[in-house]
Amino acid sequence: MRRRKFIALTGLATTTPLLAGCTDDEEEEEEDPEDNGDEDNGEDDENGEDGETYSLTVTVEDDAGEPLEGATVSVEDDEGILGGAFGEEDEADTDADGEAEAEVEDGEYTVVAEHDDYDEDAEEDVEVDGADEEVTVSFADAGDEDDDLEDDEDDDLEDDEDDGLDDDEDGE
Repeated sequence: MRRRKFIALTGLATTTPLLAGCTDDEEEEEEDPEDNGDEDNGEDDENGEDGETYSLTVTVEDDAGEPLEGATVSVEDDEGILGGAFGEEDEADTDADGEAEAEVEDGEYTVVAEHDDYDEDAEEDVEVDGADEEVTVSFADAGDEDDDLEDDEDDDLEDDEDDGLDDDEDGE
């Protein structure tokens, strides 16, 4: 009998710490959901005020105010071109509606558009402050200024010729 009691006591002595160890694991598991809650808070930080992004819809117009397809758009902050504003890209081309959409955080930006039909880039400043924003960037008619002067000179010549004909008709 002593032997049975010894074995029973030994078994009890051996299993009791094991059971106590299991209890500690359960307590740790109970703490893990709290840790997961902290991880959720980390996700909230990504979607919260500090890291929240907003849509910046850029519409590019030609010098006549029509949507311009195929313009290359970039978004700049104080440090230069904003990397990843267009998904993984630094820039995007406008669609048939002349639009491109960027994702940006709160801040002040300069939207730059360039197109092969224009010598100079078009720029527009925009501030994003807690909401989605839209900005329209219009190309100036800078490259055609000389052409306008030539057209005016041609018009003057045509007017002089017309005046000459009118004078002849008046003289007859």
